[in-house]
Amino acid sequence: MRKLWAIFLALTAALCAADWRYYGFDPGNSRYSPDKQINTSNVNRLKVAWTWHTGDKSARPATQIQCTPLVIDGVMYVTTAQLKVAALRAGTGAVLWTFDPFASSDDKKPRGVLRGVMFWSAGAQKRVFFTYRHKLVGLDAVTGKPVAGFGDNGVVDLTKGLDRDIADLAYYVTTPGVIYRDLLILGSTTGEGPRPAAPGRVRAFDVLTGKQKWIFHTIPHPGEFGYETWPLDAYKRSGGTNVWGGLSLDLKRGMVFLATGSPTFDFYGGDRGETNLAFPGGPSRRVGLRSPHGAFAGHREKERPHDRRGRSSLEDGTRVRLRSRHRQIAVRHRRETHSGFRRAR
Repeated sequence: MRKLWAIFLALTAALCAADWRYYGFDPGNSRYSPDKQINTSNVNRLKVAWTWHTGDKSARPATQIQCTPLVIDGVMYVTTAQLKVAALRAGTGAVLWTFDPFASSDDKKPRGVLRGVMFWSAGAQKRVFFTYRHKLVGLDAVTGKPVAGFGDNGVVDLTKGLDRDIADLAYYVTTPGVIYRDLLILGSTTGEGPRPAAPGRVRAFDVLTGKQKWIFHTIPHPGEFGYETWPLDAYKRSGGTNVWGGLSLDLKRGMVFLATGSPTFDFYGGDRGETNLAFPGGPSRRVGLRSPHGAFAGHREKERPHDRRGRSSLEDGTRVRLRSRHRQIAVRHRRETHSGFRRAR
């Protein structure tokens, strides 16, 4: 793991001339840099430029790093094994600041997964956002200090505002969301059963205040599209149907794309009816929302209706260009299959 991390840092340092502003490089999550400094003719000659040791690896409990760093204006934003956030000089690895969300807690060896951070700027304001467990944190990108006007001294409790009490239920966010204008849009990770699980809502928060601006119910409420395909009042007790792999944006059309997992319990469907044909009744689907207000725009099922095989879509939708006059959305699934469908005009 340490060797792979060093190689990735070397690659990122070499690419620092081209910003990597989003978790997937661009709003559409192409995961591709157009920079030509590294290519097929010289990639085999790459050498480690520098290495930064996070210093917080733990064997028991075991920790890991799954971070995709951001590089913006020569500064690299990374996460560490024990869920700290750091800003480094991309060219040298020099540390600018670090932030430890557990500094004042009794948890001396925090663990979990934090796949990266989110960045927003407007004029002189620059902010870095990240999640740990069920918290969303806003930091000043220059100083690494919590933003006082964001949430409660820089922290938003994500267990609140879900339209349902999830006390004692697992709920956390491990993958960066997306930022559209002044909205930070997040999915979540929930339990998978057979015990009760939290619902996998998708929500948007104001980047300045942390206030929740809209919520999208992946398990529909009365009057919402697909409600009739679920058992009566399923929204009060059913869980999952969450977006744990991230989201992608179409900035021009103001749409956010997301891929959901199965309702809980993953491998049993006796408590959620036999049809589940329409979104969001069916599981494992790709969805389009209107970013400014979270309105449902369209969907497509990945799995057959009433999935009981736990085949959640692994990733957010990725915009790609195919040999067609239409731009399309591609989604990779947990079983390493791929699909594409035409994007709404």
